[in-house]
This record gives sequence, C-alpha cells and structure tokens, in this order.
Amino acid sequence: MLSEKNIKVSLIIPVYNVEKYIYKCLKSAVNQTFKDMEIIIVNDGSKDNSYKIIEKYKNKYDNIKVINQENSGLSSARNTGIKISCGKYIAFADSDDYFSKRFIEYMYTTAEKKNCDIVVCGFKRISESKKLKIKNKPLKTKIFSSEKALKILIEDVFINNFAWNKLYKRELFTENNIYFPVGKTYEDMYVSYRLFHKSNKIAVINKKLYCYVQRKKSITSSFTEKNFDDIKLGLYDMKNYLLENKIYNKYAFSYKFLVIKNILILIYKIIISKDITPKIKIKLLKELKKI
Repeated sequence: MLSEKNIKVSLIIPVYNVEKYIYKCLKSAVNQTFKDMEIIIVNDGSKDNSYKIIEKYKNKYDNIKVINQENSGLSSARNTGIKISCGKYIAFADSDDYFSKRFIEYMYTTAEKKNCDIVVCGFKRISESKKLKIKNKPLKTKIFSSEKALKILIEDVFINNFAWNKLYKRELFTENNIYFPVGKTYEDMYVSYRLFHKSNKIAVINKKLYCYVQRKKSITSSFTEKNFDDIKLGLYDMKNYLLENKIYNKYAFSYKFLVIKNILILIYKIIISKDITPKIKIKLLKELKKI
C-alpha cells in the first residue's frame, strides 16, 4: 500500500448516479502510468449501482480511498476530496468522463520540471460512443506568468475555467482557503481565477489528455432559471474579487470580453431551453441588460 509520504498526486473523482459511465472513468484512473498517486472517490449519495462498482475497484486497488456522504452536490464532493487529500498536487475528474493513461504523468512531470503551480492540458468534447485518441507527437509546453495566464483564463478561450483538465498544487486550495461553492452550478467559474491569481507560474501542454463526455442527462445539458442566476452571480463574483484585490483595471478588457461572450451564450441557452416557460424567458432576457 502506498504510504502517505510517497503520494505525489491526489486524483479526486466525485460520483453520483453514473453506473453507466463509472467503469470507464475508474479504468482510466487505475491504468495511469504515474503510480505515486491516490485515487479519492467521493460517493455523493448515489442511489444506483455506482457504489457497488466503486467497491469492486477499491477491493482490487490499494491506492483507492472511498468516502461516502449524503447527496450534497459536486462542489461539496470535491471539497471533501480536497480536505482528505495527501498529495503535493491535486487533479479532478468527473465520473462520466475518461482520460489518457498519461494524464497525470505528463502534467506532474511538467509541474516538477518547470516549477509550475498549475498545469493545463488539452481536452476533447466527445459523444458517449467515441474513443479518445492521443496523437503521438512530442510534448511541448508554454509557460505563463500568473498575470498573463489569468488574463487568458478570464477570457475563457485558450484556457477554460474547467477544473478537470488541470493539475494544481494542493496548497493553492488549503493555504488560501479556496473551495468550490456549494449549491452552485458552473462552480468552476467561481474558483479557477482565484487559483490562477494565487499562482506564480502556469504551464499549458500541447496534449489533449482529457475526454469530456457530453451526454443528454448531465447537469450541464439542461438550462434553468437557477443556471442563469449562477452564471450571472459568477460574473459578479469575479468582478468583485478583481476590485477587492485592486487588479480590475488590469483585467477590465478581458472581463468585459467574458461578459459579452456569456451574454451571447445565455441568449442562445434561454431561447432553446425546454426547462423555462416563455414568460420566464422574457424575464431573463430583460435581466441580461443588467449584467
């Protein structure tokens, strides 16, 4: 069994009712070429057979930790994983996604060689039936200062807000008291910019190592009034953070770019949503003027 002092990376996987997908995710985790890692699975009150599948893997692999908790949402499950993690670095995976066997190896090696606080890898959006293929090309790395990387992250184009295609120094969370906001959808947008701001160097590698599976019944595939409010509040939260840290002027253009981008996305989501009544749609479209 791997001792705590030898754990270099903690891979955190929240699980909730994903019996159809969890096998592929856990298979990706246990087949990592990087071995000095723990796999923390937080079962967030699953009511299907997810826990039975998790137990089979736990009994077979001694680097798996399983935490059971009442259903509290993705943010709470991630926070639970962070608090019990032992690794120098933390990575996240969603339980309906999967990733390359070198997902951790490439990012850990880059973090150590380049002395970076965060490493970002590429990802593919993929349907449930397709497979992830990693091109066999030399590993290349771009290094950014915190200031430059934060600008790019805020614009949410070249570097996105997603939590799962990144490796983070654990101390970024624990020493700065940064955790995911419980009860929010689009929780990553509340956290990523804080982590980047607290970092010194960020690396971006040219490999698409993570596979983001798009499925119809996932949390992010529907759109409700709460989703609208959480995105709006996420934008307000970011602006307030930039103002409080007296760096808003430095990132004003990037922030305004993000706002415009999100307004366009929100208009589209409101119009096509089947979860919102016509009356609420009109109300939300009017609220866009206030963002």
